[in-house]
Amino acid sequence: MNYWFISAGVFLFISLLIHMIAGDREYCYLNLQKQKNGDVKMYESWLMGRGTFQMVSVDLLLTSIAIFLMGVNVIPYNYYLSLFIALLYVGYLVFWLLTLYVSKAKSINYLKQGQWLLFLIAFFLIIMGL
Repeated sequence: MNYWFISAGVFLFISLLIHMIAGDREYCYLNLQKQKNGDVKMYESWLMGRGTFQMVSVDLLLTSIAIFLMGVNVIPYNYYLSLFIALLYVGYLVFWLLTLYVSKAKSINYLKQGQWLLFLIAFFLIIMGL
C-alpha cells in the first residue's frame, strides 16, 4: 500500500468531480449563444474552449485511477508512469502560473484562479509516493 498514491488518487478524483460540476457550470456562463450576442466566431471559440476544458476531465480521471490503483496494488507500481504523471501536474502548474503572468493577472487573480494549487498538491503527493 502506498498511502501517498491513495491520497493523490482520491484528491484528484474529488478534483474531477468539482471540475465537472462547478467548473462546467461556471464555463457555461460564458456561452454567448445563451446571451443572445449572436457572434458565430465567438461562439465557435467558446465551443473549442469548452472541448479543451473537458479534456482536462479525461486527464484528471485517468491519472486519478492510475495513481489510486498503483497505491492499492491493483496494478503494479511503475516508477516511470508515476514520474510521468507527477511531471504532467508540475507542467500544468508552471503553465497555469505562466498564463496568469503573461495575462497580467492581479494578485487576487492568483488566488481566484487557484487551480495551480491543485496541481502543486497533486505533484507533491505523487512525488512523496515515488
